[in-house]
Amino acid sequence: MLLGSLVLVGAACGASERVRDGGGEAGGGYPVVTDPPPAYGETVTEPSGATSSRPLKPTEYEARPSASCERQPYRSTSGDGLLVVPPRPGLAATAVSTRTVELSWRFDEVPSDCRPAGLLVSVVANDAPGATPTTVSVPYAGTTGSATLDYPDFLPPPDVALATAVTEEGARSRTARVLIRR
Repeated sequence: MLLGSLVLVGAACGASERVRDGGGEAGGGYPVVTDPPPAYGETVTEPSGATSSRPLKPTEYEARPSASCERQPYRSTSGDGLLVVPPRPGLAATAVSTRTVELSWRFDEVPSDCRPAGLLVSVVANDAPGATPTTVSVPYAGTTGSATLDYPDFLPPPDVALATAVTEEGARSRTARVLIRR
């Protein structure tokens, strides 16, 4: 499945349905959404001189799904427009051990014109310098699902979970971010 390589494909590059803003065109009834860039914590300077900053942790343990498909603005050399993307999944995450987390997601409505091929689900030790997410690709199998992820022993325990839905063409939903319940 193509899904494993979709992490590198931006929604604006996908061959998904592109629409101009207008009610009579395909996808015209879906809301236009943009996520503001995440807020970042303070910049830390390592002994080597390298600097890094991490996104601030979410404050909620559960994210609600978006109501249905959405449209995201894009820019390209051939013009600007709106891209129909899957709904953002609802998300909750529970630690089953120090380094193992069960993520559960759900969707309210998934019309055929934005149905995901799969989801990218991740866990990360958000505040640990140098920590990267452990991410797996999970095939879409309906409006609810779950996956269990193991986080590496050489990093602090994960405290944040993420999920995004991805179409076969590479269009990605907004990302759901939640704290992991312990």
